[in-house]
Amino acid sequence: MGLTQVSTDGVKNDAITKTKIPANQIEASELADNAVDTNAIADNAVSSAKIPTNAVTQAKIADDAVGADQLASNAVVTASIADNAITQAKINVPISNRNIIINGAMQVSQRGTSFTPGNTATPYTLDRMQSSNSHDGAVTITQSSTAPDGFANSLKVDVTTADTSLASGQYGQILYKPEAQDLQQLAFGTSGAKDSILSFYVRSNKTGNYGVAVLQNDNSSKQVSFQYTINSANTWERKTFLIPGDTSGVINNDNGRGFDIHIGLASGTQYTSGSLRSSFTTFADADLYAGQEVNLLDSTSNEWYITGVQLEVGSVATDFEHRTYQDEIKRCMRYFQKIFNTQIIFSKNTDERFRLSAAFMEPMRGTPSYTRTSNSLDAQNVASTLSSSNTTEAQGGNTATADGLSYARQWDFAGFSNIPNRSMGGASGNHVFNLDSEL
Repeated sequence: MGLTQVSTDGVKNDAITKTKIPANQIEASELADNAVDTNAIADNAVSSAKIPTNAVTQAKIADDAVGADQLASNAVVTASIADNAITQAKINVPISNRNIIINGAMQVSQRGTSFTPGNTATPYTLDRMQSSNSHDGAVTITQSSTAPDGFANSLKVDVTTADTSLASGQYGQILYKPEAQDLQQLAFGTSGAKDSILSFYVRSNKTGNYGVAVLQNDNSSKQVSFQYTINSANTWERKTFLIPGDTSGVINNDNGRGFDIHIGLASGTQYTSGSLRSSFTTFADADLYAGQEVNLLDSTSNEWYITGVQLEVGSVATDFEHRTYQDEIKRCMRYFQKIFNTQIIFSKNTDERFRLSAAFMEPMRGTPSYTRTSNSLDAQNVASTLSSSNTTEAQGGNTATADGLSYARQWDFAGFSNIPNRSMGGASGNHVFNLDSEL
């Protein structure tokens, strides 16, 4: 009797083996839906060589079927990602307002474009960038047009007088001090304290090891410290530093200093003889620039540039966040701005004294100090102009403040005569009040 059909009930378990099935004998169309599930496939039975090109489509992959732990290192490359496949909603970092640093691209320099800080001074130079020095050399700091692709400016340090043998306690450095209330997103002092990344572009003819440190100003200057290497002379290189979250740290929610970021240029052994810190611990001089070998001050041929300074939440450095010049200068004016003579309203106080009133262009961080570029003041109305080249502040000024911000200032200045009984406007734009509310 011939057999025309054998049912599954008539086949002994394990009677049909892989060797008894010719290659390509079973087509996908002959398999019922869900006939083969993952439990029926031996580990490593299906390799990439056995899957035809384009056989696996997005529609055949269940939601959440592929997790990050199932992807091999470097398995996903740019060429593997379809155009427009990644949307803002799928990115776990903010697109804008990532960079906590103000003027990181060195666009704004309200005080001037060239500075000669003393060798024991800590002046601000380009906006928000502070030079700190204690050595026997001299440097000039400028806003430079030498910059990496995509940037227009950098901060340049040019050695003009060498100090070839630093004393133990001497140093040269650049400082940046972010405001404490701008760092609240780091959640320091809580169980959810977050890491952050500091990055910048740097260039110098002087290769070798340099130091960077971050101090918690509100917590007895607890510190972390890092080392970076300029590998190639006169070549822009981007450096990144992971700043760990500190569950026991303190960053007050106020307008004081949150971090003190120190970028070393030269340092004596008092600050280099210790060890690098990968987590925030008690401040020690010796660990500030541990391992720094470079003395940028050792030759007048040396120069050093920095730009693209960025501080952001997270453990991965993203591309530098560029902002418009208008946006950046408004941020800078919180800490420094100029009031010109033409912005001032002059009101009679006495026959010889004017009361000056000026509204700030941007609210300032606190009550600003001020300097003047000239002792001259000019007041004007329709009929006349009153001028004096030897004005003096007659009494302390008053600053209009609210909610921790400063909005306007009044001064009384003497040195005039026969002031009329009317308010007048400023007549000349050349006389400047420099208002300073830096950290």
